[in-house]
Amino acid sequence: SADVLGTGRSKTVGDQRWHEVVFKDARGWVNGKFLEAGEPTDLKDQTFQCAGTEPFWGVTLGPGGGDYTAPDVTIALTTERVQPSTARLFPLLYRLKDAKGQTYRASVSHQTWCSDGMSDYDFAFQVLLSNDDAFQEGCCVLRR
Repeated sequence: SADVLGTGRSKTVGDQRWHEVVFKDARGWVNGKFLEAGEPTDLKDQTFQCAGTEPFWGVTLGPGGGDYTAPDVTIALTTERVQPSTARLFPLLYRLKDAKGQTYRASVSHQTWCSDGMSDYDFAFQVLLSNDDAFQEGCCVLRR
């Protein structure tokens, strides 16, 4: 059904791949053999929740803004533009700015399986995040 939406998080149990899904107000896991991919959708109006390690950090990317978190810091970000790749719906390039005027660029792309290196989960999305001081890579889910 078109009402069942994936988050992009999955896990292999034995020889089966299970996918996290959301249906109305319910969240759960479905064996991949019971899922069928729909048409590619435009995700630029969705919100991605991304994280990376060493050190632990996270970024929320949405059409109106988000935030960057690291140990002992949270920085609010304003989304200036979400730009899809030329003639495609994906990957997406986020142009962001913090309150001090520092610019950030984040690209979110679809991956076969992005691993965060610390959990048993795989992720369908990867983020590359940079500002004037850092360049970081992590994995993302769709916030549903």
